[in-house]
Amino acid sequence: MAGIRHALSEIVPPRIGPGKPGEEKRIFRAVYTLGAVADATVQLRLEGLQAEYPGVGTPTALSPIGRDRLIPRGASESDEAYSERLLAWRDAHRRAGNPYLEMQQIQSHWPDPAYLQVVNAHSCWYELNKDGEVSRTLPIPANWDWDGVFLKARVWLIIYPPTSLFQRDLTWANTDNSTWDDDPNATWGSTATVQQIQDIRNLLEHWRSSGAFFEHILVGFADLPLDPNDTNPPLPDGQWGQYSKLDASGNCIQARSEDFIYWRGTT
Repeated sequence: MAGIRHALSEIVPPRIGPGKPGEEKRIFRAVYTLGAVADATVQLRLEGLQAEYPGVGTPTALSPIGRDRLIPRGASESDEAYSERLLAWRDAHRRAGNPYLEMQQIQSHWPDPAYLQVVNAHSCWYELNKDGEVSRTLPIPANWDWDGVFLKARVWLIIYPPTSLFQRDLTWANTDNSTWDDDPNATWGSTATVQQIQDIRNLLEHWRSSGAFFEHILVGFADLPLDPNDTNPPLPDGQWGQYSKLDASGNCIQARSEDFIYWRGTT
């Protein structure tokens, strides 16, 4: 902003205007300096007012606004995505604990949308597709039995990430002979980083219902999501509480579906 100091050439008397020699030139310089201070003061106030509005003011104000509005920011979340979530903070807090809201907060957290499903202990399925459309399914008979124990507080999140977010990676060693645990930010089973997983957990912990917790986070890389009306594998059959189980012959076999990788949920 340079309105005041640049307008001085038309405001001051002609005898001390710009371009005059000697003492008159020094007088105009002093007046111009005062105009520059006035411009800076007005600009500072204007930016201060704009900073209160996410997406309008400086991005450096987003984190303080987020703390005030209790909207945690992901470590890799863009300014644009975070601004959109901050603008909808009133509606978000009003709907806290709603499975659709939980999925929407996670989906908007990423630059590319993911297909998401939430399943509770009653086998009630909530879905959010990549276009933002939601649906709810209560199959009969119930088709989600994690470990044979019914605890109504338990909920599961299923993520089908776009390839731009992270991909499946079951490689133990890299071409340079380094293993996956040589990188402290790497995780087993996908290219997701430790911080990305923790961001998801933080969002779920923040927005979950006070009477519920997420048992596990399942990440699937299939072309199609699970069908809520299906009763066949790879849905849990009551023996997914551990990674392995004993078959009829007493052999230890894998208990869970290989179509997913599994992350620990919220506490």
